[in-house]
Amino acid sequence: MGGAHEGSLVEHAMTQPLNPVALAERVLALFSGAKCGSTHKRAVVLGLMDLTRRSPHPSRALMRTTGSYTRPATRLACLAAITLVASAGVTACSSGNSASDQPVASGDTSVGDTSMPQDAMDADTATSPDDVAEAPRPLTVVTINAGTTPGLAHDSDEEPGRAPYTGATAAIVDTSYQNSLSWNPAEARLTEWLAQVDPDIVAFQEIFHDPWCDDINRPEDAPLDLVCGNYTPDRPRQVRRLMGPDFQIVCGDGKPDTCIAVHTRLGRVAACEDQPDNCLTTWDGYVPLSRCTSRDRLGRALVTSSSGRPAFNIVAVHGTSGLTLEDALCRRDIFSLIFDDKGDGAPLVQSDAINIVLGDLNVDPILFAGGDESADYLLEHIGEGRPFQWHSPTDPNGPRSYALGVSIDHVASDRLTGSCIIPGSSPGVAPIWDRIYWDHRPVVCELTYAAER
Repeated sequence: MGGAHEGSLVEHAMTQPLNPVALAERVLALFSGAKCGSTHKRAVVLGLMDLTRRSPHPSRALMRTTGSYTRPATRLACLAAITLVASAGVTACSSGNSASDQPVASGDTSVGDTSMPQDAMDADTATSPDDVAEAPRPLTVVTINAGTTPGLAHDSDEEPGRAPYTGATAAIVDTSYQNSLSWNPAEARLTEWLAQVDPDIVAFQEIFHDPWCDDINRPEDAPLDLVCGNYTPDRPRQVRRLMGPDFQIVCGDGKPDTCIAVHTRLGRVAACEDQPDNCLTTWDGYVPLSRCTSRDRLGRALVTSSSGRPAFNIVAVHGTSGLTLEDALCRRDIFSLIFDDKGDGAPLVQSDAINIVLGDLNVDPILFAGGDESADYLLEHIGEGRPFQWHSPTDPNGPRSYALGVSIDHVASDRLTGSCIIPGSSPGVAPIWDRIYWDHRPVVCELTYAAER
């Protein structure tokens, strides 16, 4: 995002799951005396149409829609008004007046602060074709470890009328399904949530690879509503069921539960060049040069941008787990493929691309700094004064992505700006489900291109 004010405004807006109909009624009041031009009003209407169809986060949908029609400064001014309309009933569109000077929507008595930075007031109400080109759409980037663990209070989650996921079921999933995303109600909920988020890029870890059902062969699990209960060899793979038809998907060869999904609107994945638009294939995978693990826990998708921007080089990682020195050194060897040498003398990151590194690192780079070789290695390359910057929360007292109170799921890049929320841990952001199933929380980022750092 842009300045700190915009970032905090958008983060607040993303936490407000509002009734679209009520929001539409309030925005209509905004039109009567507001200073937003007709282009902005059209964007608002289109945004309302879009969010009434599908979005649980009206302000996010409005931001994306207005971003297609207005200059960033003008968009920010109107987004501020829309957000205030949604949250406090204020019906002003341009800033500069005190809150007491602004009309209040019918039936509302609360008044919000409409003051905005001067640069948000400089734009006029007209939008030229050049303005449209200057407002690239923000990227929504998600990483999620969708697996589970038997070490959660699953039995406490039982309620009449709800399909149970008990400790006994968790034990079966642990021994036979590798703790992957193997419970059908959890898959259905994650599918629904991803459709609501409408991401551009998703990195998955620990999803289920359907051909595993041939080896699992446990017909006695059918009453438990597990993923192999309704398995047929010709059904779409889980990652396709999660993402739908509009994504190009690449997954690990030796580790097919780890994938990258890229929306077709972002561009063309190189590995899908000779395949259909909604391809599902193996990624460019890499194993550490030390061979401390033989599986490709690291892979990438090189995406030719559809907007004329430099290519996106998306690197997804699932670090090895464990707290021993040997575990840490193996993680470091995996990370070194990204920044030093992938086996041919060159790193995975590319100087001519927008590099995004994301996934389950299996180490908290901040809390473990000074005591873990892999954490120390990451901090040599990512952070203040480094080529890459963290977008995901790193404050040890802030949101946490893992059940044990650490943050091991992260997103970083070298040429993007923006920040991330962690549903279920970021203040005011609800978890993606009220059931006890996942031990990780997703990381959801809104990122924009920055020509210069």
